[in-house]
Formats: sequence, structure tokens, C-alpha cells
Amino acid sequence: MKNTLLFLALISLIMACSPQEETTKLDLDRYPESFQKVMEQHGGLAVWNAQQVLRFERVNSAGNEVHTIDLKSRQDKIESPDYALGYDGTQYWVKADTSFKRDPEFYHNLMFYFYAMPFVLADPGTYYIEKAPLEFEGKSYPGVAVSFGDDVGSSPKDDYIVYYNPETYQMEWLGYTATFFTQERKTKFSYIRYGGWSKFNEVLLPTKLTWYRTDEAGAITEARNSVNFENIELQTSPMPEGTFAPVAGAKISE
Repeated sequence: MKNTLLFLALISLIMACSPQEETTKLDLDRYPESFQKVMEQHGGLAVWNAQQVLRFERVNSAGNEVHTIDLKSRQDKIESPDYALGYDGTQYWVKADTSFKRDPEFYHNLMFYFYAMPFVLADPGTYYIEKAPLEFEGKSYPGVAVSFGDDVGSSPKDDYIVYYNPETYQMEWLGYTATFFTQERKTKFSYIRYGGWSKFNEVLLPTKLTWYRTDEAGAITEARNSVNFENIELQTSPMPEGTFAPVAGAKISE
């Protein structure tokens, strides 16, 4: 009888552990070695995948934007003194005064995507190639270009380039194109410099992003504007059900 109970207990343990082992198995071979090293420098893809929720505040003189994102479903919500908007998994919604002119489908995860680099570029349906280094102020930053399959996301023709420190593999710059409104692939890139890296739940995240101007040839010239972040949190437990539902009085985006 004791042997039977022990056998059943072992079977139960194996069944309980197997799904977890399956979900945490990573296929790192699909990423270039350089991009693997960048992710490892920032905490590692396994650590990032263990997170359930990301929260941060985008500092704003009119009142901070509080961003909450479910990292698995990619449902999200932005709250500020003057407006709220989000995505509940099926629809985009917004509650705002008449001064808010942004498209909620475009804006709801815009800052999240820039902020959660480089890990958001490890999503399925992405393709990678090594890119010529970015040269700025006498320093060279190797790059990895990232593109998407035709059916990935709302802007599959967007292109990104992660530029990293060749000694530490820490991400330093992001080159990107934006095609949401035209759906036409572009050749001229915009650039963001990442700064103030700090660890949150063992993941390296930025506290400052700075956008730079470029000249007619596409070369980076000078800083244009910066965005600061505070009250940054990562958590391994999900948010309560209904967190991302439209708030009272919200309008559903058509």
C-alpha cells in the first residue's frame, strides 16, 4: 500500500512539474549570438518571461501617466489626471477631454514598446540580421536589425535596430521606423538613446529615453527631447480580473 501511494505521489509530482518545465524552455538558437548577449546583459530572457506585469510612470508636468501592462496577454491601461485609455484584449477604449487627440489603438502601447527593449523584440514572428555599427561622438555601437512577419502586430512593416555597447553588450540606442498610419515601409530611421539603467526584479530597465534629431543624410545630430520614468515595478503575479476593462464613461475606439 505504501509503495502504491509513493508511486502515485511521484506520478502527481511529474505531472505537476512537466508543464512548467515546458513553458520555461527557451529556444535561444533563433536569436543571433549578439542579441542573446544583449538580453543576458539585461537580465536574461528567462527572467523576463517569468514576469507577469510591468508598471511605470511616464513623468509629465501636467500629471504623470501611469502605465500598467500584462506582459502575457499584452492588455494594458494608461491613466493620467486628464485621460485614461487601454486595450482589454478585444477592444481599444479611451476616456478623455476634447484636448486628447491621439488614436488609442496607436498610443496605448507606444511607450511600453520603446520602454521594454530589448525584450519586446524577442517576441515570436521576428527576424534578425547583424547591422553596420552606429557611429556617434567617436564611438561605435554594433547593431542587430529586427523586422517582423507580415501578420505580426498592427504595424508589421516597422523596423528596429538595437545598438549596444561592444564591451558590455548593454543596449545604448534604438533606431526605428513608424508605419502605423501609412503601412508603408520607410528607410529613414529615428533614434532613441537609453539611459539611467537600473535593475527591477533582476531585469535591467531604463529610467530615461532621449530622442535625437538627424540630418538630411540620416546621421544623428543633437538631442531633441527626453522622457523620464519613475515608480517602475515588475511583478510575477497577474493583475486582478477586470484591471484592463474600459473605465466608466469610456468610448470604444472604432
